[in-house]
Amino acid sequence: MSKLTGTITGNAIAMFFQAFASTFILFFLYLYINRILGLDKLGVWSVVMAITAGSRIIDIGFSVAVTKFVAASRASQDNLKIKKIIDSTSMLIFFVLICLLPFLFPIFKFILSNIFQDNYLSLAYEILPYALVTLFLNALASCYQCAMDGFERMDFTASINIAGQMLFIIMVFILVPLFDLRGLVFAQVFQSAFLLLSSRFFLAYIFSGYRSLRMKFSLETLKEMFSYGLNIQFINLLQLLQDPVTKSLMAYFGGASIAGMYEVAHQAIYRARGFIVQINYAVVPTIARISNSQNQDTDSLYLKNLHLIFIWGIFVFSSLMILSGALSRVVVGFYEHQLITMIYILSIGWGFNLLAAPAYYLYMGDGRIIKNTQFYSIVAVLNPILAVFLGSFFDWKGVVLGYTLSLVFSSLWMIFTFELKNNEIFFLKSRDFILLILSFIFISIAWFYPLVFGEGFSITIFLNLFSPIILLMVTWINPANMEVRNIFKNLKFFNEKA
Repeated sequence: MSKLTGTITGNAIAMFFQAFASTFILFFLYLYINRILGLDKLGVWSVVMAITAGSRIIDIGFSVAVTKFVAASRASQDNLKIKKIIDSTSMLIFFVLICLLPFLFPIFKFILSNIFQDNYLSLAYEILPYALVTLFLNALASCYQCAMDGFERMDFTASINIAGQMLFIIMVFILVPLFDLRGLVFAQVFQSAFLLLSSRFFLAYIFSGYRSLRMKFSLETLKEMFSYGLNIQFINLLQLLQDPVTKSLMAYFGGASIAGMYEVAHQAIYRARGFIVQINYAVVPTIARISNSQNQDTDSLYLKNLHLIFIWGIFVFSSLMILSGALSRVVVGFYEHQLITMIYILSIGWGFNLLAAPAYYLYMGDGRIIKNTQFYSIVAVLNPILAVFLGSFFDWKGVVLGYTLSLVFSSLWMIFTFELKNNEIFFLKSRDFILLILSFIFISIAWFYPLVFGEGFSITIFLNLFSPIILLMVTWINPANMEVRNIFKNLKFFNEKA
């Protein structure tokens, strides 16, 4: 195995370990928070963080553009331009946020006043300022981490994020018993400060041109990044609005406890999906680096990647649905049918969304970002319309269903409009159908058995332990797992150094 530098494989491994560690840490974090604070306060915290995160549209577009433009500048070995890219972007983010956040504060208070009432509203107001401080620090840290990604050193980014999450959970254990919900946001401020300082330090370690504290602002560089950054900006505006809109509607139609329950379900699915999606992100800087200098055919990479994502996505989401009962008992303390219903419905939507990931990240790498903008535009339009319409009939279940349908429709559009150079077609193999059938059987048993017969100990043990193992074995022996390494080896950039 090569070092975690300059290869898709190394970056993919780094992103996988980050996703694994993040999932493991956050599982125990949410378990602890629920036991100490309760689902209602967890719901208040999640809504406040989701609403304030919407203002990250200010920085994310240019931060993500840093990855592509740093990677492209490395191909021409233009170190001065790399420094201008990082400095100009970080200075832009700093001054825009400093000027804008004071004006956003009363707007956020107004939004929260229309979601929560009485004690919950007071709690939301209490943690709002700290949420904005966290946002500011994370925005600057994101710029430096995207620069490290542009150097194809995602091992550094992953290590910093894992260390930051470990610090977060330690601070939660210390501060939450002392300050209740405020302790949770205090811990986030500590985490964000750590991410900013460590990201800046390790970027200087990777890139010698960044060891000087002198800044090189370049308006011309920002203009060059503007078109790509603007599309990313718009994409992330649409993407960031999904979370606060959905969580706000969940709180409106179901209350704070339902919003807290949705946060648990959403995080479980999002983290499980992250195992696969983070690996796909590893192709972005490499595609950006070679797109202008080499004529690589990415069709085979896309099709094999799609096949892998399909079979592993089936395994991950099927296992999550099967284990949802156990997750409910661990986090909530009992078999909570509402939480399990959320996990089942959301798994379908995010499962389809996962299939769109190969096209999404290839578009990011080669610059055809307009397709991704159209993808999220579909979600942004359909989500609130379907959620409000169905929520008026089915309460919070309609909101979850509306969100899921928006993910399904947008993902199908992305998959079927992806342009393959050689007009190849993706076909399911016979072993794929075996995996699908087994998954359907196990999921059906996991859903209906507790409803009809109650929670039988023997069948619960079988489902929670043996059925995911059986699905893992069927997934592992699929020929697609043997083919993918050869695909990456045949690409010219596989063994290139950063």
